[in-house]
Amino acid sequence: MDTPGLHIHLFGPLRIEREGQILSPPASADARALLAYLVMHSTRPLARSVLVGVFWPDLPEAKARRALSRALWHLRRAIPDLVQAEGDMLVVDPQVPVWVDVNAFRQAAERAFALPPSEEAAAREALEEAVALYQGDLLEGFYDDWALAARERLHDIYLNVRRRLAALYKRAGDYERALEHILVVVAADPLQESGHREAMRLYQRLGRPYAALRQFERCRQVLAEELGLDPEPETVALAREIARRAGAAIPPFVPTMPSQHTAPLLGRKHELPLVGRQAELQALVRRVDAAMAGQGGMVLVAGEAGVGKTRLLHEAARAAEWRGARVLWGHAREHDKDVPFEPLVEVLRCALSGLKAPLPVEPLWLAVVSRLLPEAGQLLPYCPDSATLAPGYETLRLLEALSRTLLALGRLAPTVVILENLQWAEPSTLEALAFMAKDLQHSAVLILSSYRQQEVEMSDEVSRGLLRLQREASLHLALRRLNRDETGLLVRHSLGLTHPVPLFEERIYQETEGNPLFVLETLRAIYDEGLLFRDETGTWCTPWDETTSDYAELPLPPRVGQIIARRLAQLREEERVTLNAAAVLEDDFSFALLRRTSPLDQDATLRALNELIRRQLLIEVDATYHFGHDKIRRVVCEEMPSQEREALHRRAAEALQALHPGRVERLAHHWEQGRRLDQAAYYYLRAGERAAAVHAYATAVTHYDRAIALAQEAGLSPSFHHGLRSLREAALDVLGRREEQMADLEVLERLARGDAKRLMEVHRRRAWLLAHLSRFDEAEAAARMALDLAGDLDDPLGQAAALTVLGMAINWRGDAPRAIPLLRDAVALCRRAGDRKQEAETAHALANALMGMQQYAAARAEAEAALALYETLGDRPGQATVLGTLGIISMEQGAAEEAIAYYRRALEICRAIGFRYDEARNLANWANVLFTDGQIGAALQHYQEAATIFDALGNERGSAAVRVNLAAVYLDVIGDDQAAERNVETALAYHRAAGDRRGEGQCLVTLGEIALRRGALETARQHMEAGLAALEEVGERWMAVLACRALARLALQEGRPRSALAQVEKAQAVCEDLGLAALSVNLLAVRSEALLALGQPEAALAAVEEAVARLVPGVEQAHVVHFQHYRALQAVGRREEARAALERAYHGLQTLLAGLSPEQQRMSRERVPEHRDILAAWEDVQPRLLTVRLPRADAPTGRPLREEEYVEVVWTVATFSDEQIEGKVARRRQRLLRLLREAQAQGAAPTYRHLAEALGVGVRTIERD
Repeated sequence: MDTPGLHIHLFGPLRIEREGQILSPPASADARALLAYLVMHSTRPLARSVLVGVFWPDLPEAKARRALSRALWHLRRAIPDLVQAEGDMLVVDPQVPVWVDVNAFRQAAERAFALPPSEEAAAREALEEAVALYQGDLLEGFYDDWALAARERLHDIYLNVRRRLAALYKRAGDYERALEHILVVVAADPLQESGHREAMRLYQRLGRPYAALRQFERCRQVLAEELGLDPEPETVALAREIARRAGAAIPPFVPTMPSQHTAPLLGRKHELPLVGRQAELQALVRRVDAAMAGQGGMVLVAGEAGVGKTRLLHEAARAAEWRGARVLWGHAREHDKDVPFEPLVEVLRCALSGLKAPLPVEPLWLAVVSRLLPEAGQLLPYCPDSATLAPGYETLRLLEALSRTLLALGRLAPTVVILENLQWAEPSTLEALAFMAKDLQHSAVLILSSYRQQEVEMSDEVSRGLLRLQREASLHLALRRLNRDETGLLVRHSLGLTHPVPLFEERIYQETEGNPLFVLETLRAIYDEGLLFRDETGTWCTPWDETTSDYAELPLPPRVGQIIARRLAQLREEERVTLNAAAVLEDDFSFALLRRTSPLDQDATLRALNELIRRQLLIEVDATYHFGHDKIRRVVCEEMPSQEREALHRRAAEALQALHPGRVERLAHHWEQGRRLDQAAYYYLRAGERAAAVHAYATAVTHYDRAIALAQEAGLSPSFHHGLRSLREAALDVLGRREEQMADLEVLERLARGDAKRLMEVHRRRAWLLAHLSRFDEAEAAARMALDLAGDLDDPLGQAAALTVLGMAINWRGDAPRAIPLLRDAVALCRRAGDRKQEAETAHALANALMGMQQYAAARAEAEAALALYETLGDRPGQATVLGTLGIISMEQGAAEEAIAYYRRALEICRAIGFRYDEARNLANWANVLFTDGQIGAALQHYQEAATIFDALGNERGSAAVRVNLAAVYLDVIGDDQAAERNVETALAYHRAAGDRRGEGQCLVTLGEIALRRGALETARQHMEAGLAALEEVGERWMAVLACRALARLALQEGRPRSALAQVEKAQAVCEDLGLAALSVNLLAVRSEALLALGQPEAALAAVEEAVARLVPGVEQAHVVHFQHYRALQAVGRREEARAALERAYHGLQTLLAGLSPEQQRMSRERVPEHRDILAAWEDVQPRLLTVRLPRADAPTGRPLREEEYVEVVWTVATFSDEQIEGKVARRRQRLLRLLREAQAQGAAPTYRHLAEALGVGVRTIERD
């Protein structure tokens, strides 16, 4: 704390210092509190109305403001000039240097939590700094409400800092220091068992098991005294494990271990030891250890029902908790399989509910998550601007927000997320997991997920989603059934046997084939039937033990379903009725919900429930109930009479409506199964709307599909059908499922007959879809139908919307002159109708059409008008998009600085609202400006940042476009053909998969240029010709020009200059037709090169001089044009002018390379042929210098000279101007005179021999000269 200025200490008693001197605090308590509040919130001005609400909420406004004025007077008297008043706002003067311990503490903590796991040393340093700053609770002696709340928040941060330090020291193997920090946490929060457990683990690591057990005793005592509760099962299990490892007598306060002769089969399912999964468990533990070290990832565990996936994951969770990781569980459930993001919401809800410190994630992303999970909004320090984006971009923003939030949990503490039963996950959950998979690799978050392979194969959508996850997973385990020995071990462990029973084990194995669930259910079934029992000595017996040779007498059904059915047959009627009601509710239901669903009274339901739990058919967890295994629930449902099942579903729906009316997905399911189709259709509609509201459009379509089918079966009204189809068509539009969208529009047209307004909207939507499908004639016809209907209705906004679609469709087909008047009319209609939003959108479309016609002034005017409208509306996404368009207009006009200013403004907005797609797009366009302006290093950085964002968003199209530009930079400027090839191959793979012939053609041409650089001329030709054919096939003339230029360069390399000229002439014709002035400059330079090769230097010079005359800022590779000018001038003997052209080429090249790294500059000079040639030519025209040792001018003659009588001289042996002198002798004598003058100027007297050696001639020649 060596910063100058004012130091304010708020931890502990208030203390103020200046330059080491203690200052008296303000005289009044209100002033002291106001000082503390202002410096803690110094980053933004605070309104007086806010302050009076904080400090004097119970006073009338006038009195409260007077109290604020008095407090402010006292504050200013104690510390003048600290607080500024700006109208009604108060703010700490940013010019006054103020250091506040609370702010420094928060910054240190935030800095530490934001660091990646790889920077542990820096994180420890920042956390230790935070601990040192926390010198006591905030503002001791202050009891204002705001101070108490802030004190609690800061104390929570402090404890989390200690927890994080403990985890870091534990990971580093410094268990003593880890224990020191965790004991502080336990002392401050003794009711949190997680702290006690961590202290116990650390004591165990330090070889002090009895200290660990004493910690358990302290935990047990404080829970009993304060809450009257026993420790959690996890704490008890840990104490037992430590006691077992200690190998000594267990203290009386530790719960005793179960007797080895008890049967875990009859107790809790997780008391059964894990059998036959040691290799798989070790693999999972290795992944946990990697996550603890900051190398997280995703693991998939596959297997059939009952094979032991959950059991394995529980063991992995225990291992993670033992290591100090936080474990979070989420479940995909069959009855909730169409609830968007449900497993992830479950995980985040659990994580955020117990959060004790600020989550290290920007408020913007928490605000986005809060739309899905309102609890996240409670963590926001303020309400950020999370403006609404277009639906597709909203989906991407939500996926990124979920990913960032989950990764932020890993920065607080290593986190293991366990997601069960992904075979029931809906598409949005699988998409979110795939989105975050790559980022997990460099985080402290590990996701373990399980699924049933057989059920995955029944759903194409889930199968595709899981296939994508398999590609991203760091480990994929497929669990097999147990073998014969492992099955026998499971039987022995389940029954608590200490010795093998080979015949019995073999019989169980033969019938169950090693499926663990089948094994356990078989044992429970024969136990319930009395066929497996204990005798008076406690030994397990069957009726056939004395007589059997293979236990063939034991009646075992061949399928697990039959075994479960036999167990169900043992139930009394009230137990079966209760189980049927539970089966209808499916999973995780409360007693209240079960009670309302069951036809039994409360007492009967409670009795039955207790018995079902005892039999392990149902399991109770945290006041909710679920089946011991889903297979049991399915058998119950299969055996239930259909009429009873339908009645129970109706009762369940009524119960849900009363208790949980917001669970629309479950309500839809129950009403459908209860055959109340109208209600089911209504709730499926609501479920679809809810899914669309959180941008899970594929899930929304699933709900709408079901609603449509049920509405048809129920005979609901055409109006209901029209609204439902409209919603589905909008969702299909976002998903890009065009065929289904077109089918919906056809149905909507039939439903809208007789309703002109609806029909108008259907035609407009169809026109929009057809335009996107490039079916422009049909699009125009549909738009005109919409326009005619809008005219009949006298609906100006309808006319404007139809004109906008019509104009855009015509513009997209390349007929901007016809589109522009239509769009102008649309803008005028919107303006007259007062619809600013539609006016802005249409004006922007008009600006794009005008820009295509190169009417830049008019395009700029329309774009600026659209921007002004969006600013008036507060539409931030609209502003960002239009600013990007203005950037393109400025770029095409050659105003680079102006374009960059627009892109910078657009990026500020995009980053503020999380509009990542437009952020990447604007970065790429900014990079284009920088590249054209010759700022290659900055352009490369922007391209790479744009590609990274597109990759993170999963936007392969955007990434491919950027990578083609990156390839051009690497190839043409840096000379790194390997990097160029990697980027272009990635782009080509996307374009081929997408069927994009334009992109494919561009990539093939670039690959041809790479092959040309490598000297593989035949390969180059194949790629270039294939690329040109693809471009011509789709009418892409601009890129075809680039292909022709590449083929011309290839022809020159092959020694075919006439073919090169033919390609140039073909390309120039297109340039003239399209007005591509910049490209024509480069083509003229290539033409000049071909003419030189044909021995026509005068024509070559004329071509390149035309190119030089057309050079303007923004023309790429101007230095190459200047170098060709130099070569042509040399060819016609105009050497002085040639040197000037070469100088321009050389300095242009140096400017181009200035922004690159030293290594990139070296590579460019060595590997780009044009750059090598320029540098070699420049070297040839530089003066040739020679350093020689000559006698001093005043040195004596006639004797050997001493060392000090010599002088070192630099001679200019040759210059470019020497070559302009006609005649060998005259040129030599000019050089001789220069050497003599230079020697005289440097105080030397050369001999004939010195001069002869320098000029490379004989002494006699020098004498003659």
